[in-house]
Amino acid sequence: MTVPTLTPRAWIELFTLGLIWGGSFLAIRLTLDEMGFVTSVAHRVFWAALALWLWVAIRRLPVPREPRI
Repeated sequence: MTVPTLTPRAWIELFTLGLIWGGSFLAIRLTLDEMGFVTSVAHRVFWAALALWLWVAIRRLPVPREPRI
């Protein structure tokens, strides 16, 4: 049985993903020292929603209008 090896590009992607994940955990830890967790959550949800709505607007994706959906 052969052991698969990672390509240099895969190593770079893995390293970048580790930086992103590690950076987000560090940012959350530092933020919680400065403000309450409810404010921190509200900020994160606000910016994520804004980014998603911008993505929907740029891509001109249809937005469901029915409450059931």
